Amino acid sequence: MSALPELRPGAARIRASYLKLLLECVRRLPDAESAEILNRLGTHIAAVEDSTRVDWLPYEVPVAFLSTADGVLGREGLRALYLSATRFLLHGNLLAPLFSAFANLFELSPERMFRSAPAGFASIWRDAGDIGIKSVASGCVVLHHSPIPEVLRVSTFLEATAASFEALPVECGRSASSQVEFDGGDAARYIIRW
Repeated sequence: MSALPELRPGAARIRASYLKLLLECVRRLPDAESAEILNRLGTHIAAVEDSTRVDWLPYEVPVAFLSTADGVLGREGLRALYLSATRFLLHGNLLAPLFSAFANLFELSPERMFRSAPAGFASIWRDAGDIGIKSVASGCVVLHHSPIPEVLRVSTFLEATAASFEALPVECGRSASSQVEFDGGDAARYIIRW
């Protein structure tokens, strides 16, 4: 059993359940890619596997996943991996009740689903900034993310986060794309179109 990485007060952290889903998605990749990512991640895998689903893990663990996946899969592969993990998350233990409630109470639409984006992000991340809905229009939503901790102001985190939000229109049967606007400060905008 490995020791979990130290959690520091006020430092960004992520729910272990999301990283467990991400690790499952990595293991479903073609053998060569999966083996390369798992080999490079080393002790970070043990930290995820030794944690419970409700544990919080420090930002170093997801940052290692991001940089490793980007190095092995390239940027589009990284985005596809995080989209896949978020789709699994919508049907998993953590967000399934919220997703089921939306599906049962309302006709699923991207616009309605994006109303849950701030709560969904907050259930996965702590001290990683807040997500707010800037605007919603037919076929497009703009999300505002701030303040983003300096350790997460990297393109891999921002691109993976944007790609994760594509899961909402995809779950409604729509094709989706996303882009990030980041000026180097502590805020970003995610523009998701479907």
